[in-house]
Amino acid sequence: MLPDHDVPAARRRILPVITLPMGVRRVDRAAANLINGRERHPRSDRAWKRLSHSADHGTLWLTTAAVLLLVGNRRAGSRGALSLGMASLIANAVGKNLVGGPRPLLDDVPIGRQLRRQPRSASFPSGHTASAIAFVTGVALESPRTGLVLAPLAAAVSYSRLKVGAHWLSDVVGGALLGAGVAVAGRLVLPVPAHPVGPAALAGEPIGLPASARGEGVLVVSNGASGAARRRDPVTLLRKRLPEARYRSLGDTDLGEMVAAELRRRNPPRVLAVVGGDGTVETAARVALEHDLPLLVVPGGTFDHFSRAVGTDSVETAVAALAAGTGARVDVAAVDVDGEPHHLAINATALGVYADYLAERDRLEGRLGKRVAGLVSGVQILRRGRTVTFERDGDAASAGGPGAASVGAPGADAPGDGATGDGGAVRQGAARTAWSVFVGVGRNDDDVVSPMRRRALDDGSLEVRTLSSGSRLGRIGALSSLAFGPRSTATLRLLGLLPEKEAFSTEVTSRFAVTVAGAPRPAIAHDGEGDTSLPETAERDGYRYEVRLLPRALRVYRPRG
Repeated sequence: MLPDHDVPAARRRILPVITLPMGVRRVDRAAANLINGRERHPRSDRAWKRLSHSADHGTLWLTTAAVLLLVGNRRAGSRGALSLGMASLIANAVGKNLVGGPRPLLDDVPIGRQLRRQPRSASFPSGHTASAIAFVTGVALESPRTGLVLAPLAAAVSYSRLKVGAHWLSDVVGGALLGAGVAVAGRLVLPVPAHPVGPAALAGEPIGLPASARGEGVLVVSNGASGAARRRDPVTLLRKRLPEARYRSLGDTDLGEMVAAELRRRNPPRVLAVVGGDGTVETAARVALEHDLPLLVVPGGTFDHFSRAVGTDSVETAVAALAAGTGARVDVAAVDVDGEPHHLAINATALGVYADYLAERDRLEGRLGKRVAGLVSGVQILRRGRTVTFERDGDAASAGGPGAASVGAPGADAPGDGATGDGGAVRQGAARTAWSVFVGVGRNDDDVVSPMRRRALDDGSLEVRTLSSGSRLGRIGALSSLAFGPRSTATLRLLGLLPEKEAFSTEVTSRFAVTVAGAPRPAIAHDGEGDTSLPETAERDGYRYEVRLLPRALRVYRPRG
């Protein structure tokens, strides 16, 4: 974004084209005298200064947008970021050249409250305020509750510009009106399109599965803790469409034990149906494999990547596939830690900032709720996010070896001769640090940095995407790179918040194995869940992390064609 002090000297207009009335200037001086005449508190002065600096270059708001995209509020994050960008451009390129005017003198502003670097651009309007109000208004237009939560922060940033002596009251009011107007106009002119629905057009050899029109022989397991609050309760709809199915809620019960008990009954289920997010579906897939049951996936989470991939992205399509008995065999991946089975992956498994983010979010979720916990965790990543250090095991799938292919960064043309640009493939036996390592099941969307959106169900491959620790955007880029949707990624790329393409590397293989160096509170991510259940020695000595493709291992229901 364009902060006030970045406007080139040749474009600053201290003598305005449009002059504000004298009455406005008198109110400005009275407000400045009132603010500066209050008792001074060094701690609060430092806090106001830090808050004002946090919004420089739009960093505070663009970080918030990245977190909103990460926790699933994509429309709000995208709308807020686009509104901010347009408001900042108009405020700095147009407003300051039309109205402008001198900034307040700092004679009466305590030194401890003054900014480290005073803005030298024209005063009207406040670019910080325009950006803050535009962002929060844009968010509120898509998610009113989220906008309400963020509104006090935007008001505080706006007031901080008065407190530190950077702006007059009229500058802040003008910036607020500009920001709100830009956000509303943007909503009218450029509405954010809804997420596409309908079966994904992915490969997958059709197979016949047990058909059930009313739910006979079907065990439906649901997880009420998933993100289903954003839609009509899927279980209620299923009970109407499949009245003869047996319904169980997970709660604190182990899914494997629940299914094992049901299979011991006189009329055991022939089909396992699961309602929940990707983490719940992953657990159900493991149980379905263990007991050789076909799996019916009904969306009930925040992202529902797997149900979209197989085409059962609504209750209606899932029920139709069950009634027709149509399905496919899909690839999944087994993840081992120190040679022992650890978990199954249906979309992706990851190391680095994503795993740390999810682990922290899950730790806070019980006290703060999922959305707020996600926001707090994103801020923690920006403050203390760390890289992961690992060494590739000497297996044949290493870069350059047989059975592996190296391609360019996501969205880039594949370089020749197996090169991957400066990000580089993971070299056999070479220690390396990275912000994140994602291992996706199957080839993924080229336009998305983090591989959670499968492009194929049974292409027999794992796709490894690594973000090098050498990225110049550091923690901000690492957090932004976790946006899973193509529109979210496009928005962040437009705003310059995605790491440079040279920082990424992509490798296609069937097996990925590394030795991860020890670090405090190590974690692994898999299908939207943060997992800290690693061996006790992992923190001190590190651990071996291996991902193996299980080709066409899982039978799932999906619509015909």
